[in-house]
Amino acid sequence: MFNSSSIIRFLSALIIFTLVLTACQNNQFETEHFIYKPVGKQSPPSTTLMDDLDSEYARITELLNVKNEKKLEIIIYASHKDYLKKTGLPSWSGGGYSRNGIILPEYDKLTAVHELTHVLINRINPDTPRWLNEGIATYIAKDLLMSMQELRNEVKLYMIPPFSSYRIVDPTEFMSIGGYKMSCSMIDFMVSEYDWERLLQLIRSPYDFEGVFQMSGEEFWNKWKEYLNKND
Repeated sequence: MFNSSSIIRFLSALIIFTLVLTACQNNQFETEHFIYKPVGKQSPPSTTLMDDLDSEYARITELLNVKNEKKLEIIIYASHKDYLKKTGLPSWSGGGYSRNGIILPEYDKLTAVHELTHVLINRINPDTPRWLNEGIATYIAKDLLMSMQELRNEVKLYMIPPFSSYRIVDPTEFMSIGGYKMSCSMIDFMVSEYDWERLLQLIRSPYDFEGVFQMSGEEFWNKWKEYLNKND
């Protein structure tokens, strides 16, 4: 005969089995913070990648002091070609994001962390300008694969655009002026010369340089260029 505890254990096991079976049938895999949705025929994400991203989620939400109410989707295409065809993103794109989660052409941790950071920044302010948004995402993801000193040296090879470029919206235009490296070095400047809290203030009020740094946007831009030149 079954007692009540045996029945409860049996029902719990049945529920878990049903959930796992359903996930497999739908080709979906869930973790504490994400729902993985592979598109097309491909192997499931590794447990290492899923564990890493859950850990990164905790790190980024703490850094940005932001909360997310529900699990985010991670949609992964079987190839870069399929990814471009379905999303319509530029050919150089390695990942994308929406309010519900991130979109990837392959399982790649650095890109996933970069795009995840965008999603969480937009929880704070969906109108965060590209310079600030991309700079923070690149800085947090550490996806330039170089030291900050190497980054500064690399950025100095570019002709630093005027402060008006802070309003660039088009991703290809931003890419063409070396925006990822430059904006990441700008975040390095803010964190090194000021503090992380100023950065969080700027996300909330991204054009209020007077209120956050007590200087105009042009003055801030010149201070950043001075910082690049003095850190040889």
